Amino acid sequence: MKCRQLPFSFVWMLALLLALLQAAQPARAALASVTGSLAGPPGATLQPVVVDTLADFEAADLLLTYDPAVLEFLGLQALLPDTSAVAGAPTGDGTRQSVQISYAIGSSPISGTDLQFLALHFALRSDAPFGPSSVLLDSLDPTMLDLSLRFDITVLPPPPALPTPGSASLALLALLALARVAAVRRRT
Repeated sequence: MKCRQLPFSFVWMLALLLALLQAAQPARAALASVTGSLAGPPGATLQPVVVDTLADFEAADLLLTYDPAVLEFLGLQALLPDTSAVAGAPTGDGTRQSVQISYAIGSSPISGTDLQFLALHFALRSDAPFGPSSVLLDSLDPTMLDLSLRFDITVLPPPPALPTPGSASLALLALLALARVAAVRRRT
């Protein structure tokens, strides 16, 4: 069986077409990530910061989803210059709550890598169960911003209480200190 060789111009056109199709799709140089405070005891306030690579970013509509038994959404802050972010009222069914976020640029589009562009403000509920709780942040229109991010916020047990003046453990420590002083005086 004889193999037919394709003309050079056809191969070149096919390569050019593939390159154009690749360029037409949004590029993702890096995946979005979260930095900042992601853990704390019940009652603590946390501020995770969303970091992403942006290309000609102008606006985005995002959906934030979280467990209302663990977190209370306090608000957000746009971190890029000449930008604004507005959060809608939380909606949900009691097990998952969602907040729609609109993010806009005031003037020219923004491009860059590892840009801190959105700070989220949460309070851990005082009766939140210990352990991790998932938070989702998704783009409602991937043609504007290709973002789908899942991260955990962890509720830590509170630190052990320190002895207070008048407590039995503080009195025991004082007695042990006096006994030590008496033992040293007997030796001398």
